[in-house]
Amino acid sequence: MESSEAKQRIKDQPEPSIKDQPEPSPDSSQKITSRSKRAKKVAMARKGLRSQGLAIGLPLLLPALTIYLFQLGQGYDELVISAWYPPIWRIHLAALLSSSLMGLFAWLVWAEGGLRQPANAFPLFVTPLFLGLMWGPVVFVMGASRLGLVAGLVLVAALYGCLMGFREVNPIAADLVKPCIAWAVLLVIMSFALI
Repeated sequence: MESSEAKQRIKDQPEPSIKDQPEPSPDSSQKITSRSKRAKKVAMARKGLRSQGLAIGLPLLLPALTIYLFQLGQGYDELVISAWYPPIWRIHLAALLSSSLMGLFAWLVWAEGGLRQPANAFPLFVTPLFLGLMWGPVVFVMGASRLGLVAGLVLVAALYGCLMGFREVNPIAADLVKPCIAWAVLLVIMSFALI
């Protein structure tokens, strides 16, 4: 009987309306909003780090594989005709750093949407990467210094195109192209000296 009386009392009580409920304090809604914004920023940062790691790591891996697969250091001592030529380990290190910089400046431009906007921006990135990979095997393995010279000149022109095209999108990315151009000029000089 007590249970039927309790049920009756519950039915007789009016249900609380939305007006009767306490309003959330401004601090609690701000905390929830700031937590969700922070979570979104952290998720975007993680995606950005992954894409940046891929953009730098892949161009770093490609010349490392080229150096390893073609054994680029073996023919270098025979080709060196002057004392001003850098040791082979410096050439390899510069090739790795140059490729990593290419990946970094391409990522900076891609992050701002620049690789999709101008129609020639993506080929301007891929061309120097390919030519930089091709130069070592052509000059050291094949012994084709003239072809290496042509590849080096096209590499300098493609990097200069990157510099001019990327400057509009991201000036920092354009500044990162400059050491790569200096490296490509050194490749041209070395190729020319070997002819």
